[in-house]
Amino acid sequence: MLNIFRSSSIFGTILLALLFAVIRLPAEWIGVPLLPIEAKFLALGEKIAEGNWIYIDIWDNTPILPAFVYGISYFFFGKSVVPLHILASLLVFVQAIQWNYWLIKTKMYHERNQIPALIYLLLASLWWDCFTLTPEILANTFLIIALGNLLLHLNEQYHYQKGFDIGIYLGVAILCYFPSIFWLLGVMFVFATLSGTQIREYVLLCLGAFLPFALVGLIFYFKDAFGQFVEFFAFSGFWLSKEYAMSFLHFAIFLALPTIFLFFGVLFLLQSGGFINYQIRSQQALLFMLIFGVLGVFFTPEISIHSFAPFWAIVAFFVAHLFLLFRSRWLREVLFAFFLLVCIGLNYVFLLQKIPAKWQKYISLFENLQVPDIQNEKIWFLGKRWEFYLKNKASTPYFHYELAQKHLQFLDYYDIQAEIYDRLSQDLPTIIAGEKNTIEKIFKRLPALAQKYEYQGEKGWWKLKSIATNN
Repeated sequence: MLNIFRSSSIFGTILLALLFAVIRLPAEWIGVPLLPIEAKFLALGEKIAEGNWIYIDIWDNTPILPAFVYGISYFFFGKSVVPLHILASLLVFVQAIQWNYWLIKTKMYHERNQIPALIYLLLASLWWDCFTLTPEILANTFLIIALGNLLLHLNEQYHYQKGFDIGIYLGVAILCYFPSIFWLLGVMFVFATLSGTQIREYVLLCLGAFLPFALVGLIFYFKDAFGQFVEFFAFSGFWLSKEYAMSFLHFAIFLALPTIFLFFGVLFLLQSGGFINYQIRSQQALLFMLIFGVLGVFFTPEISIHSFAPFWAIVAFFVAHLFLLFRSRWLREVLFAFFLLVCIGLNYVFLLQKIPAKWQKYISLFENLQVPDIQNEKIWFLGKRWEFYLKNKASTPYFHYELAQKHLQFLDYYDIQAEIYDRLSQDLPTIIAGEKNTIEKIFKRLPALAQKYEYQGEKGWWKLKSIATNN
């Protein structure tokens, strides 16, 4: 099967599209479980579609470009994850073809082939949270273009000067996913160690990366919210608590195969010959970029398999070399078949819940979100149970509970009390739920607000009195 993709042709591209559809469509037909982060994206998109500004009217750390996309999705399609899944699949396929194009253009292999694109698509199918449009997947589109330009920059034969181009694409990627800023540091390290880059190119690189941030920052400056833009978008990842979508064992299971194949791919490259100096430096550059990219994961508040999406391109590059450099044809085919089956099989084993009972005490199954039995209410939930917003509307600017602590932990200050009361009065929730101690403290400091609500003990939340009386 692998030999089919050892050439670059339209036929191979069509086969890639068909294979990708065969991998993803059955999962969508079976029913991919709704993820907590998807519930958050849908609620965020609803508020943005109503004209609210992220970081001003919505206190959240979601990067601005993905937030804008979620708003557009809600405006046209409502509260549905289907558009996000379709857009994510289209983007992933385009990224795979795009990355393959750059590798062929920069002559990174001895032969024109589409194996890197194939590996990329398989890595993007490891787990169902890669099926939706996350900031990391959106950022990949621009990171891949930046990597392609970096490879061109390293080719001294043609004297490409790509500092500004790389910077621009990295700047847009940073607006999609802020930890992409570590890729900027990686590029500067590659410039310093693997190329004779002039100081001017460093300046152009930084200028290009800063320009998209400056343009967006200027918008928030004129809205008197530049400080909130910087704090919520840029700095929040450094202090927000880490939230893991799965256990360490689950991470180990899903990341073991790509990591092992990556290791042997790098090992094969180190032991093989026949590469010119430019190709060797490019291989080293991609390895350095991978190392710098890993640093970004540690500054990602919500960590899951999709958090490793920025590495798909580089891992695909090295794993493709592993298959291409394997001398034994039958062993290469067996190895690829194993890689293919594990990448696809892991996802479907958990999707169909086919883990043997004796293993379930070590490897737990993933449960679907428990959606509360309330509909068409304006809710303020103090916590991270985003499923409360699936059939309801998020109320108040305090969308992200930890970011809201900027106000909620200073309830003893009168100016903070006045601002909280003013913000709640502008968008009064019909239900307040979540952290009981915090809610009680708010009501204690704001008795005028407390008089409007009635505690419903059997449900564990407070409801607006006029609504509660009617019910």
